[in-house]
Amino acid sequence: MRLLNKISFFTFFLLIFYISSNSIKSQSLPVKFAWIQSPLKSHETNDWKTWLNEKSNVDEPFEWQSLQTIKSAGGEHVKFGLYLHGLPIVGAQANIHIKNNGAGLAASFASIPDLRTQSPSAKASCWFFLENRFVQSTVRDEKSRNNFGPSKIRIWEDLNGNTIHQQSLLVYYSDTIGLVSIFNPDPLTKAQVNYGGSHKDLNDQNLNVLQPLQDTAELLLNYSSGVFTLSNFAANISEFDSPSNVVPTSNNGEFISSRSDPEFEMTNALFHITKMKYRIDSLGFSHLVNYSIPVDVNAMNGSDNSAFDPSTSPPSLLFGEGGVDDAEDADVIIHEYSHAISHSASPNSLFGIERQCLDEALGDYFASSYSRNINYFNWENVFSWDGHNEFWSGRSAVNSQMKMYPNISFSGIYEHTDLFVDPLMQLWIKYGSETVDKLILESIHNWTSGMTFPVAANWVLAADSALFSGAHSNDIHLEFAKWQILTPQASNPSNTGEKINFDFFTSGVWTVPEIIQGEKAEISNGNGKIMWSGPLPKLLNLTYWNSGVYYLKTSSKFSKLMLYKK
Repeated sequence: MRLLNKISFFTFFLLIFYISSNSIKSQSLPVKFAWIQSPLKSHETNDWKTWLNEKSNVDEPFEWQSLQTIKSAGGEHVKFGLYLHGLPIVGAQANIHIKNNGAGLAASFASIPDLRTQSPSAKASCWFFLENRFVQSTVRDEKSRNNFGPSKIRIWEDLNGNTIHQQSLLVYYSDTIGLVSIFNPDPLTKAQVNYGGSHKDLNDQNLNVLQPLQDTAELLLNYSSGVFTLSNFAANISEFDSPSNVVPTSNNGEFISSRSDPEFEMTNALFHITKMKYRIDSLGFSHLVNYSIPVDVNAMNGSDNSAFDPSTSPPSLLFGEGGVDDAEDADVIIHEYSHAISHSASPNSLFGIERQCLDEALGDYFASSYSRNINYFNWENVFSWDGHNEFWSGRSAVNSQMKMYPNISFSGIYEHTDLFVDPLMQLWIKYGSETVDKLILESIHNWTSGMTFPVAANWVLAADSALFSGAHSNDIHLEFAKWQILTPQASNPSNTGEKINFDFFTSGVWTVPEIIQGEKAEISNGNGKIMWSGPLPKLLNLTYWNSGVYYLKTSSKFSKLMLYKK
């Protein structure tokens, strides 16, 4: 979901507060990550179920039940759900990555608390982990409409009808070549300017400035009985949410229009989704989103809000038109389509606020990767055209606030996406989009409910092992360790003192490089406070300092010093 709209911030805050306040009591079972050392080699689900039972200490009345197996370039991903007395536990999942040769690579699974439970009532359909106990629950879905478009909420209740948790089901945020109008990826990036001045939305009226920034592109379109339609193997432009506009057809395959025409958002969305589908297919993941996804580019009652809806058949995408029309910005289009990619790789796993934040980070990463491949300008601005303006502030692909993972809390699913995207984009700079895109596409097959940033980072490492024999593991570990998502490997020389963004790295007592020993220096914290000054010795004891990023100034250079204490 890329959620922000024309409504007042106060109204938006109340909406989010309402959903959050009705979910505050819920809990996710902790998720553990494990590298598999077992000599077992098998493609049989039951063999790995036995391994999982032993590893997670499952005993009656708990049981792991197989859900599905998804094959990818790096092997098979066997998915399990945890059951108690024959009923599923909401958000309790496990995933085992099996290499192509049948050997186990890694696993993550919900940790099972040592709690006694009674046999459930016949009324119960599931269990909910709440306040360190298992509560018998029922579940129902409510569908309605509001000022922002369709609303689909799943509600869990105890047997007395009290709401335990509720969660939106909307994840916001071909035969012939035709010609279509697009932004590639958006007008500001092409013009290499920031939003403002003459480069503003102005409710689609700013044609004299923005129209020359459009491109005409070739696009595969369905053709039947002499008529071209805005549909192909990747997506089909449809009308299924208000307001309603006619989806045009063409006799000659040309869909050329100005941005003031509703047709422009239709062709722009279809083009970028098709291009992204080609992308994931070319990387060996053609099984993901292997259907033509329905897309409504003037939906959500015209609000500044877009969503992926997994509850339709097939799942669908909705784009609003408040502020800057969402489907004018390739970042928004790719972000929302990334939710469809995630849903294909790990369906029904969006339980837990940190897990939902990871899905938003996934969308932000693919939006950044996609746009940066087209044009480097302002690549760190996620939603370059739709955000970073008077309508909303957008998001960033860089951890400019230098957040540290253990020191953050999740009060919303959008606030810390940059913390996870930053390491991925730094790897992108070093190894390129093809390598990192493949790592992410492989790793998301193992994402489960309740998952944390460290577990997700470990799955990136596992993907590197499966696809590249661990060729990038040192740098993957280092990039995530910078923000304390992973623990630095002090025994690995490549993770100590390596000059990638952070010039120096230490876990307490810093061994000062010989080349700067004796130089006069100052070390300050992020607030500018000088923490130490003087000639640099051979060893500098930083044991009593807080973990974080510090700044080293000498007469010859300005460097960063990363301190991580175990």
